[in-house]
Amino acid sequence: QTCALPISQMPPPPGALEIQRPVPHPMEIARHYEAAMDSVRLLLAGKPEYIPDQDWPDCIKRNVDHLKHMMQNPWWDGYDLAPFQQAIDAHQ
Repeated sequence: QTCALPISQMPPPPGALEIQRPVPHPMEIARHYEAAMDSVRLLLAGKPEYIPDQDWPDCIKRNVDHLKHMMQNPWWDGYDLAPFQQAIDAHQ
């Protein structure tokens, strides 16, 4: 597990135009959910030994930003987003 997020999962920069995207295929939604849950598990478990101390704050920020971005998607019907919010709240 690493801290780097794929470009497709990075939140848009501040002030970026919102682009209306089609609803992804259910399997793609499930992959997005699992990727977000990877962020949740990392944030709730605390700093792993393999991440240097000086890199941990940036890792937290990237993963929190990822979860906030994922929560903005409108297609989470049937998915439990409470863990996303729990992980975000743990690092605010």
